[in-house]
Amino acid sequence: MGTVSDEIKEVIDDSIKRLKDFGNDKDVKEIGDRGALSNYFSLVTENIRENNKKLSRNSFWMILSILLYLLIFIKSEAITEIKLLFTTVTDHNFLLNVIPVFFSFLYFKNIALWNHNMNLHQVFDKLSSELYGLGYKTDSTHIIKPFSMIQHISYYQLSNKKVKSFIKAPTTLVLIIFSIFPIIFIFFSIYQIAINNESKVIPIICVVLIIINVYSAVVQLFNPYKNN
Repeated sequence: MGTVSDEIKEVIDDSIKRLKDFGNDKDVKEIGDRGALSNYFSLVTENIRENNKKLSRNSFWMILSILLYLLIFIKSEAITEIKLLFTTVTDHNFLLNVIPVFFSFLYFKNIALWNHNMNLHQVFDKLSSELYGLGYKTDSTHIIKPFSMIQHISYYQLSNKKVKSFIKAPTTLVLIIFSIFPIIFIFFSIYQIAINNESKVIPIICVVLIIINVYSAVVQLFNPYKNN
């Protein structure tokens, strides 16, 4: 790192002080110059981008899991066997027990990623304001932020005052359905496990794992920010 004059050093120190005072984020306290600040900003941006990719991938597998579950549940009499990777499964109840476990784990993982992104977005907004002089949570800040479908819809369609209310209503309804449906599916699958299985070990283990995953997801869902 090159040598800087006292005046420039004073400006940098003042910027870092204002960054620390801007919020309660203690993780930036060691940053001492704009070069390190820029590197930190790049790491935050990359982490948001990677989390968004994982969220999209997990959501895709969640949708496939639901479709496979419904196919087996509705067409169980017509389906004699299902090939999964290198094995063939003929026990429909086994799949109806295991798929919800896989689904609930992906749900828990997505909530954890969303939780992480919520904290990253706070840091991103603070750093972009300091580094580039952008307004806090403005259009300019949103443009340079890694793309997220939910945030894009929320920012441009739900928060935009120019978008008419009759357009916002169906979008809000769709978001609510997508938010609630995973919980409905999980409770439905637990009910099906309870009524279609006797007190066997595998179904009980599956229910316990589902409950643990959902409980962990709900805890993170209602505690999205780090307690400083």
